[in-house]
Amino acid sequence: MNIAEPPDRVDQVISDAVAPQPTLNGMADDADAIVVGSIVGERFQLFPDCFLTTLVSITLDHVIKDHARVGVPGERLVVSRVGGKRREEDIVVREEVVGFPPLKVGARFLLLLRWNEVQDRWYAGVSYSTLRVEGTILKPTGRQFGPLIESGRDKELSVFAAELRALIARR
Repeated sequence: MNIAEPPDRVDQVISDAVAPQPTLNGMADDADAIVVGSIVGERFQLFPDCFLTTLVSITLDHVIKDHARVGVPGERLVVSRVGGKRREEDIVVREEVVGFPPLKVGARFLLLLRWNEVQDRWYAGVSYSTLRVEGTILKPTGRQFGPLIESGRDKELSVFAAELRALIARR
């Protein structure tokens, strides 16, 4: 569904009540892939059971933790996340996950991704597994808790990427 207009109403939804792993090492282990990329597009999808999701297209800048389903830098990757826009009669409604604002087109993010076998796609689900990249500095998105946020906040991307690679190499 392509809805370019701004929303007339914003509804907040709760997603992923599961807490993150208690350590950065645990979060890095749990992630199927860790990437840095720029958001280049979004498409909204309403499933038959009224589950709204956004398919976000990302141009990969860096692959920190590789996976067979992840491309190389410069290629595009599509990830899903809960929420998005839908039409409700004559108005546009945006559903946003509490504490995790939309991934805006043009912005860069460091994402800890999970592969969803059921939907056969990548999932970038919650704020505690996402950092915004402002220039070369990492910033939290939405709620500001969890090991990734605490460890990466206000760090240089290249320094934090090296730390993550070191954790992954120890496995």
